[in-house]
This record gives sequence, C-alpha cells and structure tokens, in this order.
Amino acid sequence: MFSNVNHKCRLIGLLLFAICQIAHHNSSSGNHQRLQQTRLAPTPIPCHSHNDFWQRVPLASALEVGCTSVEADVWAFEGQLLVAHKRDSLSPRLTLQSLYLDPLYRILADKNNDQEDSGRPRGVYDIDPLQELVLLIDVEACPQRAWPLLSAALQPLRERKWLTISENGTLTQGPIMVLVTGSLPAYLVESNIETASQGVFLDAPLLEIDSGKYNSPNAYWASTSHRTLLDSAYRDRRHRASREEVETYIKHAIDLAHARSLKARCWGLSRSGFSRPDDTWPKLMALGMDVVNVDNLAAFREAWVHLHPTARKD
Repeated sequence: MFSNVNHKCRLIGLLLFAICQIAHHNSSSGNHQRLQQTRLAPTPIPCHSHNDFWQRVPLASALEVGCTSVEADVWAFEGQLLVAHKRDSLSPRLTLQSLYLDPLYRILADKNNDQEDSGRPRGVYDIDPLQELVLLIDVEACPQRAWPLLSAALQPLRERKWLTISENGTLTQGPIMVLVTGSLPAYLVESNIETASQGVFLDAPLLEIDSGKYNSPNAYWASTSHRTLLDSAYRDRRHRASREEVETYIKHAIDLAHARSLKARCWGLSRSGFSRPDDTWPKLMALGMDVVNVDNLAAFREAWVHLHPTARKD
C-alpha cells in the first residue's frame, strides 16, 4: 500500500516538474519573440522601471522608452526565483530566468556576436553601447535561500563577462549591473558575504549610509522612499520646516551618498505623476537625485523630453 502511495507521489512530483519546465520554456520563448519586435528608444534616459513585471511586456516596455534600469521583485520558491509583488501572485511561469535573465542573454548575444574577446561588450542600446542596464532585484523574503539561487542563475552572464564586477578595488564595467535590494543586502552584510566580485552589488539605505556598512565597491545605489525622506527632514524640528530647509536636508543626504560614490534613488512618488514639468521628480533631480522610480514609462519619457529638448523624441 505504502509503495503505491510513494509511487503516485513520485509521479505527481515529476508531472509538476514537467509542467513548470514547459511553462518556463513557453514564457521564455514568448518573451524572446516580443523582445525581437521591440523598437528600442533612440536615446537612453535615467528612467527606472519600478515593478517592471507589471508593464505590458516586462523588460521590453522599459527598453522601448529608454529606461536604464528595471526592477523585479523575487521570491525563492521550490528552488526557483519567481517574480511577483505578493506571495499569493506567484506562478511557475513567471521566473527571473524567463522574464529577465534569458531575454537579456539573448539580446547581448545578438549585440556581441562579432565582438572581440578583448573589447568591452556592447550593451542593449545601439546608440550608446557603453550604457549599462541596471537590473534591480528586490528579494522579498528568505535571503539565505535566494542568494545561492541568484548567484547560480547569473553564471551564464558572468561567464560571458556581461556583468559589471569589482575585484581588488577595480571596477570592470559590463553591459549589465545587478543590484539587490529588499531583504538581501542586510543579510549579505551581516553574513560578511562578498558579492561585488561575482557581479552583484547592494542597494544601501540612503539614510543609514553613515553606518559605514555600505560603501563603494560593495554598494552602488543608496535608496529611500519619498515619504521617509520628507519625514526625516521634518523630524526633531520644533517648527514647521521651510521648503528651503527640506531641500537642504535632502541635498545633504544625496551629497553623503555621492561622497561614497553611490547613486541616490527615491521611490514612492505619485503613480499619476511624471506628466507635468513641475512635478516632484524634476525638483529631486535638480537637487542631485540620480534615480527615481517610474510607473508610467511613456509619460515619464514625454516629460523628460520636454525638459531636455536635445533628447530625441522619436
């Protein structure tokens, strides 16, 4: 009796594994076909595609408007890195491999099929082949399980020298810069795991970089939410802070990041924004903010072109 039960369990397990493999193949092939039809933006812009997997076509939609960074939330589940914002949205066909790593590998293989081994590999944008694309991976839970899976998944890109790495204080740039955020950076720092030589950099908390835990070369960005930034600016003040005082505080935080060779990023801006030149993001960028999260990619590009007329609009 028990042998029959075990046999059935093994068959069910094999069936589920086969379904996952078929789903992964179909999702990866479908993404590749869509990416082949993607018309890349003529000019890359400092656009970060927040929760990129919610876009009409993940990765492709961001490349169409010229984004230089994309973000994916991942969960370590059943030996795979699945992409979803919430645990109850997990699907075996939506993996980091199928949505991002495989498509990026194919794009770069096409761009570098005639590249000499000694030359710097070309990036995704033909008009600026030295432009890095940042892949920000937000690990939602279980960093101790996610890290070995991520390191192994990046090996094909690493072998082709398509990842930016840092060894012995020397930064070697590649077409892809991999950053990790969420639960993983603190785990890696506390566990004293060196990742920059493997092509993985950390997203530091912008308002905690004075701790000394996060510096170049182990980190690359320093991030915080817009609300946290404002709350911090008003904290410990007995009077209502003026606009000038708030801007001075924000600029100081950004300057601290820049002093450590980190780029400053802000998230949590209005989803409906990015369409008017007087919205928050131009003010933040004027203070030195390097990266802002964007949900409405097309509207952001329109606004960016409006503020930078020399950028090509077509």
